[in-house]
Amino acid sequence: MGKNSNRNGLALGLIALGTVTLAGLGIYASNEQASPKPKPEVAAQSKPNIQVTPDEPQNGEVTELTPRVTQDDVKYDRSTSTPPPGVDPKVWAINQYLSKLDSIPAGTKVLSVTTKDKIATVDMSKETEAGFGSMDEMILVEGVLKVMSQFKDINAVQFLVEGKKIESIGGHIDLSEPQPVIPMGGN
Repeated sequence: MGKNSNRNGLALGLIALGTVTLAGLGIYASNEQASPKPKPEVAAQSKPNIQVTPDEPQNGEVTELTPRVTQDDVKYDRSTSTPPPGVDPKVWAINQYLSKLDSIPAGTKVLSVTTKDKIATVDMSKETEAGFGSMDEMILVEGVLKVMSQFKDINAVQFLVEGKKIESIGGHIDLSEPQPVIPMGGN
């Protein structure tokens, strides 16, 4: 009888340990889902004072970027294209970039780009509000900032959705203020 009671005690102990572990995981998971979205991590910036040496388009061509995600980084492949007659090269360049992103909702596009005091205001369609994970948001925002660096009249980008200022696209990058363009550089 001594061996059976030891086995029963061991079995009951393991069941109790498993139950406590599962309960703890359940509580953790429910708290994780119920927690509010964190404030964007990037601090708001005053008007950017950045000088950029752009890769200015030649002969009406624009530089297009295609993101390529590696193990722990994003690289950008370059190509050139010529916008159709009557199409704003800035709108064309960003929409070409957006068309290459698998992770954004269908129909996401730039409606217009206006420039004043070297700040481009990029007005995006409502599909942009669908929300993004941190990596997808970074690829979208960083790509737009790199694409816009090719235009010599732009040093920063203010993002809008359907004409309204936004705080963020996915909750990870503060877009409430103009963001400095990112030179295309070698990548």
